[in-house]
Amino acid sequence: MFKEYSSQGFAGAVVSALGMILPSLIIILIVVTFFYKASKNRVVQSAFYGLRPMNVGLIFYAAIKFAISNSLIGL
Repeated sequence: MFKEYSSQGFAGAVVSALGMILPSLIIILIVVTFFYKASKNRVVQSAFYGLRPMNVGLIFYAAIKFAISNSLIGL
């Protein structure tokens, strides 16, 4: 962005920022629209409910691995 600001001024910096932000924003909006429509489906709700224990386990695993690698707990 600084390079565009240096060569094209403020307009170049704005265009550069929009070029970096807009593609991911559009993808996120599409995914959110899909998940919002799918979240009302009973099967999808059940699947997400079943994935909750896995998420807790992954977070717990990451916390333990972090604690071991930083010598907070010893094994």
